[in-house]
Amino acid sequence: WISGALETMVQYGYPVPTSFYNPLPARPFAVACQSILQEVTPLSSLRAAAQVYYNYTGQAGQCFDWLSLSVDAVRYLHRVG
Repeated sequence: WISGALETMVQYGYPVPTSFYNPLPARPFAVACQSILQEVTPLSSLRAAAQVYYNYTGQAGQCFDWLSLSVDAVRYLHRVG
């Protein structure tokens, strides 16, 4: 999932915004690298890089809100576990 996003950003790294698969900024891999450098943990760095591909314009909405999904997953596991 993450490697697919990284590969696609490199392949479609045009100097202008594109939207072949998902809306991407100009030079998306450079934007992803800048996002990675702003994070403090390896996991948050991966999330930041993937967000450039999967949710750059906010189009994924709640589906990409990893914090709320984590809380929901924990609640679900407590109910079924």
